[in-house]
Amino acid sequence: MTRVERASFGQLLRYPGFVRLWVADGLSNFGTFIFGLSLQLLLIHVLKADQLEIGWVRSAQWLPSLLFGLVAGVVVDRVQRRKLLIATDIASCVLLLAIAGMGLLGVLSPLGVAVLVFLLGTAAVLQGGAHQSFTADLLPPSLLASGNVALTQTYTAAQTLGPLLAGVLAGVVGAPVTMLINAATYAASAVLLAGVPHGQPTERRTPSSVGADLREGMAWVYRHPFLAPYALCLHAWFIGNAIAGTVYIFHATRLGLDGGAVGLTLGVAGLAGV
Repeated sequence: MTRVERASFGQLLRYPGFVRLWVADGLSNFGTFIFGLSLQLLLIHVLKADQLEIGWVRSAQWLPSLLFGLVAGVVVDRVQRRKLLIATDIASCVLLLAIAGMGLLGVLSPLGVAVLVFLLGTAAVLQGGAHQSFTADLLPPSLLASGNVALTQTYTAAQTLGPLLAGVLAGVVGAPVTMLINAATYAASAVLLAGVPHGQPTERRTPSSVGADLREGMAWVYRHPFLAPYALCLHAWFIGNAIAGTVYIFHATRLGLDGGAVGLTLGVAGLAGV
């Protein structure tokens, strides 16, 4: 870390609202990556789901990004972002408690998981859009780049350590109980966000329809010389990542790797981002 980066990091700590958001975001990210692996271990080891059923659940997990990704941006611009972040954390906590409780009671099915995962994905889409905007509300423009770097590094750490932690927990206490721990991360995040200042008020502008805002946003992104190819690459990455993640974990468990070993291999894969 350079002297300039250390100075910027120290300046970030002077903004308690951002620090709370930073810690809350780290907890949510760890929850996300713990969930990603523990969900598939739950499907394979507890529900005995086959490849097709796992594929359906994974599709349900990412479908909200396709259906609501653009709409989420419009919603974020029209509501109080802090309240939206707290609401999505609470919703995620409740949904994870439902998955864990039904799993422990033995009444969970792949179809039930798909429905709950779809709702979780919807909350995640709204949370992602609100999070990016809320960061700008809590920091001055001169520190926004440093703040985003700090959040990205925390995300990468969660991406590396989350699957490993999920694998260890699933091996020790089982996938359903791991979901309970995952729910606790979202509950803690909501508590932290409740203490964050409201940030800047949402800009008031001439009312327009959701459709008009969607068309305006899509036109701006897909006509931009840099954002358009970046967006297309992201679309391709999401498809490839969903396929690779599903196939890899299914075959890794069939080869006899336990949850800890699968989590370790995924964690090693994430080290490149660190």
